Amino acid sequence: MIIDIRYHIVSLVAVFLALGLGILIGTAALGERVLVQEQNRLIERLESDVTRLTNERRDLQRELSQERAALRQADRFGREVLPYLVADRLYGKQVAVIRLSPAPESRPGVDELQAVLRRAGAEVTTSLAFLEDPVQMDASHRAGVARILGVADPAAEGLPVETLRGIARELARGAPTLLTSYLVDAEMVAVTGGTKAPAQVAVIVGGAANEARAESVRTLDLPLIDALRGAGLTVAVVETTDVAVSLIKHYRTKGVLTVDNIDTPAGQVALVMGLAMGKTGNYGVKETARQLLPVTGEASLP
Repeated sequence: MIIDIRYHIVSLVAVFLALGLGILIGTAALGERVLVQEQNRLIERLESDVTRLTNERRDLQRELSQERAALRQADRFGREVLPYLVADRLYGKQVAVIRLSPAPESRPGVDELQAVLRRAGAEVTTSLAFLEDPVQMDASHRAGVARILGVADPAAEGLPVETLRGIARELARGAPTLLTSYLVDAEMVAVTGGTKAPAQVAVIVGGAANEARAESVRTLDLPLIDALRGAGLTVAVVETTDVAVSLIKHYRTKGVLTVDNIDTPAGQVALVMGLAMGKTGNYGVKETARQLLPVTGEASLP
């Protein structure tokens, strides 16, 4: 085996020596003048390529600038006509807004949601944000929640789901909210604003900022949808266009109204129109969307 390896090494060295010798002979045969001509032609080609690429880059920058200007104009138009498109479409509806982010962080579109709902004539009964998945409750909080819910065993596996059901019942019933108040004191949820009236509709702000949050879709998001519907509320779930991890594919299994671009005028109109017409289905711009806006003749909420 050693002899074979040496033979191959010698063969490769011979090949490279032959190539080098050929280059030297070719250089001598062509002469300096030919080499200079080849170099000049190469430089000319490179200069031509650089000029072409520079022009193409300038054209692309111009096109990009024009596209950005068109998008700004379209967004401005959408925001200016939005009040006319949604005006009074949700008149008399009482809506609870629920965020599933681990913190009630500020995000474009999400912060506008309540304003859009009010423009549509809805009453925002509460704005609630989950700071912790109930499945992560420690022993002391489980004991407190179990006492409020009348559950004998605080260690019961189903306590987190019962917690979500309890929150849903309180949203549907309105103030007073004993369980929710306890969870606020325990820093498991945050409640800001709202009229505290009974809710008829729940708009969930879903999606996930990271994979860790996305893992709770089966312990928080989906059970919460079931709990809210079990309490008699109509449920819609929304996401922003640029959410880090979209969870629409999970929400759509529940047959609720979903909107994946709530940070845009189109998404805000889709939400209001969908709720006003009692639609289910998936709307927005992501691959999970059926179309941009709800239209008549589609499946409606029961």
